Parts: sequence; C-alpha cells; structure tokens
Amino acid sequence: MDNVTTVEGAAFQSSSHHIVTPKGMIAKIKLGLGRLTPVALLTLLRFVHSKLVNNPFFATPAVPLADMLLMGDELQVVIEKAKQGGLDQKLERNALVLDAKAMLNKQADYVRLIAQGDVVKLASSGFSLAKQPESVGVPGTPDIRTVRMTGQPGEAEVIWSAQRGADSYEVKITDKDPLSHNDWQVMAITTKARHTLTGLESFKAYWVSVSAIGAGGKGVMSDPAIVRAA
Repeated sequence: MDNVTTVEGAAFQSSSHHIVTPKGMIAKIKLGLGRLTPVALLTLLRFVHSKLVNNPFFATPAVPLADMLLMGDELQVVIEKAKQGGLDQKLERNALVLDAKAMLNKQADYVRLIAQGDVVKLASSGFSLAKQPESVGVPGTPDIRTVRMTGQPGEAEVIWSAQRGADSYEVKITDKDPLSHNDWQVMAITTKARHTLTGLESFKAYWVSVSAIGAGGKGVMSDPAIVRAA
C-alpha cells in the first residue's frame, strides 16, 4: 500500500512501487515551487523530510534533516501569525517562504545528484516526479485522404492522415497493379502529411502508398490509391 502523509489539509503520496520509466528515459524531479501556497510548501517540506529520514539512498543530505524540521516548525508559526496579523506578519511569512524554497531547491539538487535519474531512488525522496513522455512505438498506418491533379503537367498531390509518433513519411509509387506485383519506387521522404509527385506521365495510372517512420521504426504501408497527373 502506498504511504500518504497529510499536513495542513494537503497530501503528498509516495508511490515508489509500480513506477515504470520508459526504457532509455531518465526520471526527473518536478518541483514547481513557484505555484505552491505557503501551506502547500510547508506540506512538501515536511513530507520530503519524512521520506529522507533513515533513507538508505540519501545518507548525507545537503540540508541537514534537523534544519528541515526546524524550518517546518518556524514556517508553520509564521503562517498562523500571518492569518491574523497585518503587513509585517505577512512580510515575515513571505521571507521565510523564500528560505524554505531555497532549502528545498538545494535538497532537490542533492537528490538529483545522488539518484542520477534512478526512478526508485527519486520517488523515495518525497519529491514529485516529472511526467514521462509515453513511448509511442512504431507509428500507425496513414490513410490516404486526397489524390488530385495539380494542374501542372506530370504532377499530382497526395494528402494523408498524420500519425502520432511519426517523424517522417515515405512515399512510394508503382505503375504495376500492387495486387499482383511488388515493384515500388520510393519517390520522397517528407516530414509533412502531404507531397506533390513530379515526373509522372500525363494521365497514366499509378498507385501511391505512404508509410510512417518514427523512433520505433517504419510502420505498415497504407492501402494504395490510384493517382494520375495532368
């Protein structure tokens, strides 16, 4: 079961179990301290402190844990005083908030240095992890949507559906029926989801097919479409 620490009505959840980082990707800490309210900052400070106590991965924290504990106590006091106080109390709270942020930044740098992108170590520190991009794998198969003459001799335009994870597209043509022949010629590799074929014989029937290419490899060729140039 995941551990949850709640302070001042906010909660941070430690979920070091079942964390999966896509192969080849390095886990990272996500701080986002600028968006935290003083109460949320106090919650994070105390949660990180609780996760670093007796943590075998981080035996010599850059910020002594006793200092983090003391900062939490002092920050809670000034937060309460600022609720009922005037400008001076709010300024005192804001100054300590800056000190607490600096402390967390320093501790986060230490955690990053020790963990070296290890997702289990980073998760055990109490800091939130940055969202990892999903592994897309081999892109899907484009759908040829439009094939039309451009009005220029020997040219025809082909437009297809863009595929998630595709870095480029391979455009092939053949003048032989693909149902009985497999004699394709690569005409272009483009990053766009459209291409103008050139050098075609006017009004001759060609078949065109498109494959998406991504980090995971080249996808399946699209269903062929008949194309003619003017």
